[in-house]
Amino acid sequence: MNPEIAREDDVEAILAMDSHITPSVLERKIRDGELVLLRKNETIVAYLRYSLFWDNTPFINRLIVEESSRRKGLGKQLIEHWEEMMKEMGFSKAMTSSQSDEYAQRFWGKIGYREIGSFETPGESRELLFMKEFDGHSPNEASEATAFSRASS
Repeated sequence: MNPEIAREDDVEAILAMDSHITPSVLERKIRDGELVLLRKNETIVAYLRYSLFWDNTPFINRLIVEESSRRKGLGKQLIEHWEEMMKEMGFSKAMTSSQSDEYAQRFWGKIGYREIGSFETPGESRELLFMKEFDGHSPNEASEATAFSRASS
């Protein structure tokens, strides 16, 4: 299976997998190339959607791997492909998040993402933020540099 950018005819299949996005937002993200997926026999088995945090840092909004396809390295394959795409676009880091009561936080740590902070939303578990540097800088250095450049603007 080779990762590919989602197509307009993937909308219904993705909506069946992901109830956390509206059809209109999904259609825009597909047009903008912000969904990467894996197919097995023309069926989507995994997908990743992203955006830009602060309009300058790639942020994985959602990673879904069909239950029957989990623990086979597909999520990791999809993320590695996406990270290469982000590097080719000139980005040096990426972020994502996971609720504190989800298993996903262990996954992010295994593939090089480090916890850099958290926040709470009323009625929800604490949201943990993760960052991975592509160029070898530590997350704290990157956060300080980003904070400095935002404050200097």
